[in-house]
Amino acid sequence: VVTFADVGAPQGKKAATAAVNDTNLPTQKNHTHSSYASLPQAQSVGLSAEGNEFEIWDETWGVAGAASRSEGKHPTQSEHCNLELKSEKAKGTCERITSLCARHRRKFCCCGVSLGLLLVATATCLGLFWPRDPTWKVTKLQVNAGELSKLVTAVSGSDSLNLAPQSLLFVAEVEVFNPNLLGGDSDEGQLHLTYQGHQMGTGKMDPSSVPAQTAVKVQATMNLDLPLDFVQSIQSELEADRAALVFKAFAETKVETSLGMQVNFKVDCDIDVSLSFLMMKETQDRAVTGRNCRYTF
Repeated sequence: VVTFADVGAPQGKKAATAAVNDTNLPTQKNHTHSSYASLPQAQSVGLSAEGNEFEIWDETWGVAGAASRSEGKHPTQSEHCNLELKSEKAKGTCERITSLCARHRRKFCCCGVSLGLLLVATATCLGLFWPRDPTWKVTKLQVNAGELSKLVTAVSGSDSLNLAPQSLLFVAEVEVFNPNLLGGDSDEGQLHLTYQGHQMGTGKMDPSSVPAQTAVKVQATMNLDLPLDFVQSIQSELEADRAALVFKAFAETKVETSLGMQVNFKVDCDIDVSLSFLMMKETQDRAVTGRNCRYTF
């Protein structure tokens, strides 16, 4: 046992430490200081200030600590191995997470590019194949000359209104232009004609085939009813020197496109009927014009 008396109290702890280091300490564990059997490198043993226990000096750091603290600062070889294993596991986990993140980023990137291409393709298809409104015009109009002559006689004077025919049949050739990139085949269409909100006539359009970006001729027939109040309206319009009667026309048909799609086609237009053009055979083809057409697909 080494005490301060052996080295002299005035010399202090450093002298005691040197004396202990020169003493051959047992390498076997004992019941008092079992953890001091072997010391790590760069450490020395000295007496505490009270002189009743050993202290371990760390020459590297120049501080003293109890055996338990020394062991915490300087892990054993097995503890080093455990730390290295944990470090390797953590490193492997980080690498796996990084790899997963990279894969997810690539997936998100691919999804974003695919979505962008899909939107561009959709916009292109809509721009190319979205239905565009067709245009039409009456290129030929036929009216029964005898019935038209009776109508002209009836509206010429107030006492001759009862001479008007019950109806007037119109047969028209209509040129229809399809501006779309898809053609189609139409079924027989239905026509309705109103004047100031009252039903004035019905008709039909013949079935037709309309290629893409092409103009075709379609035949339509209309039977115009001539009740007495309507004949009086015609007479009033002529006396007021108004140029035309304004009708509302409605048409509806089913169209099968060249891609096999079924489309319900509807149109309503304002129809101007020029009375002066209608009365003369030479100008009848120009008597009916359409405007403000609204199409529904």
